[in-house]
Amino acid sequence: MLNLVAGLDRPTTGTVRVGDLDLGKHGERALAHWRGRTVGVVFQFFQLLPTLTVLEDILIAMEFVGTVPRARRRTLPLDLLERVGLADEAGKLPSLLSGGQQQRAAIARALANDPSLVVADEPTGNLDSETATDVHALFAALAREGKTLLIVTHDQSLAQAASRVVRLKDGRIVADEMPVAA
Repeated sequence: MLNLVAGLDRPTTGTVRVGDLDLGKHGERALAHWRGRTVGVVFQFFQLLPTLTVLEDILIAMEFVGTVPRARRRTLPLDLLERVGLADEAGKLPSLLSGGQQQRAAIARALANDPSLVVADEPTGNLDSETATDVHALFAALAREGKTLLIVTHDQSLAQAASRVVRLKDGRIVADEMPVAA
């Protein structure tokens, strides 16, 4: 589902609309352009580039899209790493970071181009409870700032903090609810 919403995959039937955009009506190049400017993706297994430092991984995301002014590209990656508590790790390769640190670096990279939509696949699935709590707080802050978050999770505390929870079973919607805590 996340790959469809992010324009990474195409449906075999039906349509996928994100806002007013019908993703099926656009080619790969247009979707890549839209995705780079609109969607931040947090993968379950981080997908950080192993030969780049954490800072360089964020920078390459900015370079690819080109929406961040060159002067801001010097400071924004460190600001994002500060936001996720990793500024001191900016010069390290992903292999030197813990799983929780890698996940926070992946979140910083997803935010590099100030996307309006952040999709996250099991963002707390590989984290200890303290780091998961930090990620919960960060996602709550992003939602308060007006970002739309689409999160696939088995983490019930993360789901209950959402303003809407859609439960799937075998690819079909079995519940669509607004949690009391939202």
